[in-house]
Amino acid sequence: MPENDDKTVWLDAYGGTSDRSQSTTNAASLGYTSTTSGLTIGVPVKTEQTSIDLVLSQMRTELNISNKEQEISATSVKFGAFLKDLVQTKAWNLGASAMIGRNKYTGSRGKVLDNTTATGYTTLSTNYDSTEVTLGMLARYSSVINPTLQFEGELMGTLARESIKGYTEGTTFAWQSRDLDQVSGGASAAFVHHKQNGLRSYAKLGVHRRAVIAGKQAVYANNGTNTATGGGNLSETYTTGELGFSFKGKGAVSISGSLKRHRSNHSTSGMQAHFGLPRTFYGLKS
Repeated sequence: MPENDDKTVWLDAYGGTSDRSQSTTNAASLGYTSTTSGLTIGVPVKTEQTSIDLVLSQMRTELNISNKEQEISATSVKFGAFLKDLVQTKAWNLGASAMIGRNKYTGSRGKVLDNTTATGYTTLSTNYDSTEVTLGMLARYSSVINPTLQFEGELMGTLARESIKGYTEGTTFAWQSRDLDQVSGGASAAFVHHKQNGLRSYAKLGVHRRAVIAGKQAVYANNGTNTATGGGNLSETYTTGELGFSFKGKGAVSISGSLKRHRSNHSTSGMQAHFGLPRTFYGLKS
C-alpha cells in the first residue's frame, strides 16, 4: 500500500520479469517467460475515521508459453481504495484494500494439428475479457531498535475472483465461462535504517503462498467434444528478498525505489522493480 503525507497525489511505476522451466513430473506445468509493466496512481482522501487513498492502476503482461507455442497479451485496468488506518495501536497498524477492474486478453497458438492444411498445422487466435475483484488485508508491526534502526513485520492476505467470459479459438476450441477464485497470504520481516538527511533504506525477506480454491477446472469443446481440464499449479509457495529506499527532501521533493526477487517451489523465479513519486514504501500494493 503506498504511503504518503495524506495530502499528496502519488504514483508507483513498476516492471518485472518471471519465468518457469517445464516440469518433468507434471506435464500441465508448462514452462514460460513473462514481462510485466504497470502504473498506479493514488489520490489521498482524509476522513475523520481513517485515511483513504483512491487508486487507479493499469498493468500489461506479455506471456510466452512453451517457447511461443502459445502467446498471451493481457491488459488490466482497476479502480479501488486503500484504507490505511483501520486499527492502530502503539506497535500495530491494520490496513485494507478493495479493487475492481477489467482484464483484456489477446492470444495465439502455433502448430495446432489440422489435417485440412498443406503443412498439417494451423495457428489459432482469440480475444476475451474478464472482470476481477480483489480484497486485501495488511497488518504491520513496528518496533524501534535504536534511534536509526527499526524492525517492521507484516502479515498479509488477499482474496480474488476473476469471472472469465466464454470465448473461442478459431473454429476448433470453444471455452466455457468460469469463475476463478484464489487466496494468497504471507509474512515478511524487514530492518529499516533511517538517516537524518531524510534517506530511509530497508532489507526485507518474506514467504508467500497462493492457492486456487474454486474454478479449478476449465471446460472446453474441441470440435464439438466437451473436455474438462484441471491441471497446472493450483498452489505455489514463494520466497522473496527485497531492497529499497525512500528519500524525502525539502518541500515536495520525494522519491522511492525497490528491487524484489522471488522464487517458488515450482521453479518459478523473477524480479520486479518499483519507482515511486512522491513517495511509496514496501507493503500492500495493488
